[in-house]
Amino acid sequence: MSNDANPSQTIKESVETAIREATALAQSARFDEAEATCMAAARDLGDHAELWKCLGAVRHHRGDSANAAAAFQKAVDLAPDDAGAWSSLGLMLATADRSGEAIAALRKALEIDPGQTAAARNLGLSLMKSGKPAEARDVYRTLAAQLPNDADVLGWLGHASAAADDIDTAYAAYKRSLQIQPGNQNLELTLALVERDLGLFPASRSRFDRLLAARPDDPVLRFAQAQNFLLQGDFVNGFREYEWRWKRPGMEVPEFNAVPWQGEDVAGKTFLLHDEQGLGDTIQFCRFAATLRDKGAAVTLLVRPRLRRLISSLSPNASQDIAVIDTVPPGASFDFHCPLMSIPYRLGMTLADIPAPQAYLTAEDELIAQWRPKLAEWSGGKLAVGLNWQGDPSSQSERGRSLPFDALRGLLALEGIHFFLLQKQHGRDALAGIADLPNVTDLGDALDLGDDAFVDTAAVMHCLDIVVTSDTGPAHLAGAIGARSWVLLKKVPEWRWGTAGSAMPWYPTMRLFRQSVRGDWSGPVREIANALKTSL
Repeated sequence: MSNDANPSQTIKESVETAIREATALAQSARFDEAEATCMAAARDLGDHAELWKCLGAVRHHRGDSANAAAAFQKAVDLAPDDAGAWSSLGLMLATADRSGEAIAALRKALEIDPGQTAAARNLGLSLMKSGKPAEARDVYRTLAAQLPNDADVLGWLGHASAAADDIDTAYAAYKRSLQIQPGNQNLELTLALVERDLGLFPASRSRFDRLLAARPDDPVLRFAQAQNFLLQGDFVNGFREYEWRWKRPGMEVPEFNAVPWQGEDVAGKTFLLHDEQGLGDTIQFCRFAATLRDKGAAVTLLVRPRLRRLISSLSPNASQDIAVIDTVPPGASFDFHCPLMSIPYRLGMTLADIPAPQAYLTAEDELIAQWRPKLAEWSGGKLAVGLNWQGDPSSQSERGRSLPFDALRGLLALEGIHFFLLQKQHGRDALAGIADLPNVTDLGDALDLGDDAFVDTAAVMHCLDIVVTSDTGPAHLAGAIGARSWVLLKKVPEWRWGTAGSAMPWYPTMRLFRQSVRGDWSGPVREIANALKTSL
C-alpha cells in the first residue's frame, strides 16, 4: 500500500496552516507578515477562497477597507455560494463608502443564507446611509423576527421606521427595545420624541420630566421639552426652555459689539436683532423688529443676503426706522443685541400676546405691476389659486410635512379655477403631463431667478385669490404679506401650528387644514376642494 498522502488533503492542510499562521500574525498586529503569508500560500498552493477571505480579514483589521474588499471580491469569485464571503465583502464595501455595491453584496449573502444576521444588520445600515429607510425598515423587521430580544436590532428598526415616517412601527420597536434594555436614556429620549409625534403629549411630557430629573442641565433634553410646551400653546415655559438651543453641541450665540439683551428697557437704545434658523423662521419672527421699534429702540435687523430685499419691506418709508442689513459694518456697535427667536422669551409673551398684524411684509409694486396682467391673462377671469407642496427634503423638520404633488392632482379637475404652480426646485418630479392642461400654469422656473429669495413669489401671491401650500417657507411668506392662504398640516405638526383649530394666531389671513389620520392627505385635500367650490 502506498504511503503517499492524498494531494488534495495535503493542500487543504497547507491552506489551513497558512490561515492559522496569518491569523496569529494579524492578532499580534504584524499585518505585513500576515499578508505576505496569505499571498505566498496563494502563490504556492493556488487560489482558494478561504485564503482570500483570510487576506481580506487581515486587511480589514489593519484598516485597509478598499483592499480588503478586493480580497473578498476574489473570494466570492472563487466561491460564489459562500454567504459569509458575500457578507464580508458587503461590510468592506460599506466601510469604503461604496454603499450601492455593499447593498448588492449583502443582499446576495441573505439570498444564499437568510440566517446571515450580520449581513442583515449591515444591509440595514447601508440602506439607511443610502437614504432608503423604508427598505431598511423591512430588513430590520425581518431581523427582529429572527432576534426578538436584541435591543440593538429593535432600536434600528425604530430608527428606520421613524425615518420612513412609519411612526407606529417605530413606537412599538422602541418600547420593546426599552423593555429589554431599561434605563437606556438615549432610547428614553427617542421614545419621548416619538410619543410627541404621535400626539401622546402626557406620556411624552412625563418621560421628559423623568429624564430631566436625572439630567437637568442637558440642553438637548431641555430644547426638546421646549417644543412640547410650545406645541401645546405654553409659550411662557416653551420659549424659556427654547433658550437652551444655544447650549446644544455645535451651537454658539453670535458675538457682536453689543450687550446681550435680557429684556431691559430699550427706549432710546440702539438694538441689533439677528436672524437664525430657516428662511421661514426669519419671515415669521422678523415682526418683532417693529415691536422693539415701538418700544423706542433704533432697530437694525441683520438677515442673510438672500432675504435682505424681502425683509426690507418691514420699513418701506424713506425714514427707514428699521434698518435691514446683511452684514454688520466694520466697527459698528450697538447697545444691545438679541437672536430673533429669543424676543418672545425676553418680552415674556404668551400666546395671546403675539403681534399679528394683517400684513407686515409687502410685495414690491414694480413686480406686482409686472405679474398682475400676466396672471389675469392666464387665469382668464377664473379663480386664481397658487399651489406649493414641497419643502427642502434635507431639513430636519421635513419628515411628513410635505405632500406629493399627486395628492393635489384631484384639485385640477375643479371647474372655474386656474391653478398656478409655485413650486421651485424640490418636488417637481411628478409634473409630467401638467403642461398641457389649460387650467394650469407652471411658474416654478420663472420665479426668483436672481439672488433674492421670494421677491417674485411675494408679488405673485399678492395677485392670487388663494394660496394653497404645505408647511414650508412660502406658507410664512403668504401669511406675512397678508395673502389669503390655506396650509395643509400633518397630524402632529411643528410647534408653531398648534395641535387643533383652523385659525393661525400668527397670521390672521391664514386657514389651516389638518390631517385626521397620520400620513393621509386625502381628508385635508378634500376639505380644500370643498372650500374652493364655495369660493367660486
